[in-house]
Parts: sequence; C-alpha cells; structure tokens
Amino acid sequence: MIEVALERSRGSVLDRIAQAFRQRDPYYDARWMPLNARRKDLNDILADLLKKGHPMECALQHFYEAKWLINYSDDWARASAALDECEKSLQDIEQPRIKQGADGSWGACCREWYRKLEPTIDALQEREAATDRLEPLAFMSFLQKPANVVGLLRALSISDIVATGRNLRDEQNALLTALGQLIFKDGLRKLLVCRPQLKFTVSQELEETFIDYLWGLQQKQTGYWGPSYKFDDGIVTVPDISFTFHVVHYYMDNTARIAPNLDKMVATTLAIKHETYPNGWLEKDGNFSDHNNYDIVTLLDCGWKAASWKQREVIRHEIQALLDWCLTRSLRDDHFGKEKTIDGYYYGVRFLDRIGFWDNAKRFWLSDDISLPNGCPSPEKIRERLLQGFKAVDDGSEYCETIRQILTGEPPVPDACGRL
Repeated sequence: MIEVALERSRGSVLDRIAQAFRQRDPYYDARWMPLNARRKDLNDILADLLKKGHPMECALQHFYEAKWLINYSDDWARASAALDECEKSLQDIEQPRIKQGADGSWGACCREWYRKLEPTIDALQEREAATDRLEPLAFMSFLQKPANVVGLLRALSISDIVATGRNLRDEQNALLTALGQLIFKDGLRKLLVCRPQLKFTVSQELEETFIDYLWGLQQKQTGYWGPSYKFDDGIVTVPDISFTFHVVHYYMDNTARIAPNLDKMVATTLAIKHETYPNGWLEKDGNFSDHNNYDIVTLLDCGWKAASWKQREVIRHEIQALLDWCLTRSLRDDHFGKEKTIDGYYYGVRFLDRIGFWDNAKRFWLSDDISLPNGCPSPEKIRERLLQGFKAVDDGSEYCETIRQILTGEPPVPDACGRL
C-alpha cells in the first residue's frame, strides 16, 4: 500500500514540483524562462486592452491556455504556439464575443479539451442560454456516463511529473468544478431540462456516483480536497482551498445538504491562514485579496454549525480582520482595488454580501451590528457608491447580474427556464 503524506506549505510543494520537472529535463528552467517572459509581455498588452473596454475573449482563451502549458507542463512547442495565437489575436481589438460552436462549447479559442469546460459552464448560466438557439453539448456528452466520469477523474487524481511532464492540478480542479456545477446547481439542472436541444442529462446514477467519488477523494484528516503528486519518496496530497471551496460551495449553498467532515474542514481552514493561496489565505506578496477572502468566508459559513465554541470565537476575530482589510485597503470609494474591473467588483461585493454586510439574515458569524473602521462610511453609503461605479463596467454578463442584484437589493427575475 502506498503511503500518502499531507503537505500544507505551498512553497515546499512548488519546490518539489519544480524539482520533478528538472529531474525530467535538466534544461527545464532555461526553456521555461523565455516563454514565461513572453507571457508576461502579452499579459501587459492584454490588460491594457481590457482596461479600454475591449472584450478580447478569444485572446484571453489563448493566453490562459498558454499560461497553463507554461506552468503545468513541459510541452514547450504547444506553449509557444499558444503564445503565437494569443499575439495574433491581440491584433484584432474589435473581436466579437465568442458564441457557441458546432462542438457545443464556448471555447472556440481553446485547443485543450478541458479548457472548454469553464467558458461553457459560464455561458450556460447566462440568461441568454434560456432563449438563444443552442447546439448539443457534444464535446462533453461522454460525461453523462458515470463510468466515464470516474475513469477520467481517477486518471487525473495523481500527477507523476517525472513520467509525464504534466501537473494535473488545473485539469482535475476544472473537471470537479464543472461537474459540481452541472450536478449540484439547481439553475443548471433546470436549464438542461428546459433546453433538451443541449442533449445533456444528469441522471440520478451520475449524481450518486459523483458524490461517492467526492467523499472518497476527501482528505479525512483535513476535511479538504486537493491534488496529489507522486514524488520519489511517495505520494503527497495537498489541501487546496480552491478545490474545497468549489466542492463545498456547490454542494451545500441554498440547500439542506451537509458535506462530511466539516469540523475538520473548519480546523484546517483556520490552521492554514498564514500560507499562500491556494494552500492558505494569502497572496504571494503576503496580503489578503477579496477573491481569497470570499472563498474563505464561504467555507467558514458552510462549516459554522460544525465549529466549536472556541473556533467560532476565532472565526469572528478573523472575519472582522478580513472586513477591516476590505474596507480600508481594498475599497476605493466606488470600486475595489487599483482599477475598476468586473472581477474586482464581483469578489469584493460577494465577500461583503457573504458576511451579511448589508443583510442581517446572512450574518452567520455575528449577532450584533458589524464594527466598522474609524471614518468608514455606512454600509448603505458604500452600497450606493459601489452601484454608481459599477455602471462603468457592467457588461450584462451573469457575473454582473449577480453584482447588480446584490447592490440593488432587488430579487432576481426568473428567466425563460424559471431560473433565478
């Protein structure tokens, strides 16, 4: 039997991953560095175009595929080709929004199969998916068979970098995230029934098989999910906030379902606060971020009933610290962060909403009024300013609709499939 060890330090895991790539190829660093430098140059160009209001969806898909190839594989030829495609795409600053293709995906500018999943699942949650002409989800139709799902997930469960030159973390997380949404999100289940032309059915057998697999994959000592790596001295499993957030959030939110080992999950979440995301709360520079903070408070919310009295006292203290940081370091009058972006609004607003900043009924961690930093405007004034600033970036997407509903306090309007 192979012994599985737990590794919580992101730094040590990254070192071991890099060493595995170097063991496979002594010239790994020399091949990686120029491609990564080129990626950074293209990132600057892309960021500037996005700031000017150009959607650049195709360029973004090429860019993120190149980033994945550079950081998760040693397929330098494909990485270079993806950078070439991104650079070429950047020349068309008026490129149209990506529509569903003949294969059923919204990933026309992705070459790798799994990278088509995220844009497709996102598009299916747009209101237009309830009324637009749709093609069958042919590229992912095989996921309807439970045996195929389990087989693919098992194939992605352990990265043997020395043997394959591939870190499977991103692929595994993407597949778990896509399946979690398709199977657990009520809105997506309604859409699949309402729009039979998609030709994708989530059977009870698929749901039960996926749930059984998830509980078997969970690290019982930590209550977390995360990637595993085969190194020379055995298999190392890493507790990962991103993996765990997606599983627990989709499984539990707005339902009476309870994920297993929530007490362990809470203890681990509190224990890794000083580590770097996705194995802890912090960014590489040691600071918080609204994105990470939203993931953290979601996990603490889902685990609140399983937390001990002492853990709840710690949670109250930690959430207050995250709130203070958000209101004094991230919030800039009518937006979050240095510039107005959809992501900035989305994660900042979702964080504040999750902790009940505007709604007492959501304030799971506190029975009293929220304590605000000195000089901080009232929650309602902050809401008004954010709503005004948000109008400058609102593109009508599902992400923006979520932000708008939270900031206006208006209940969601059902779409043509009855989804809120």
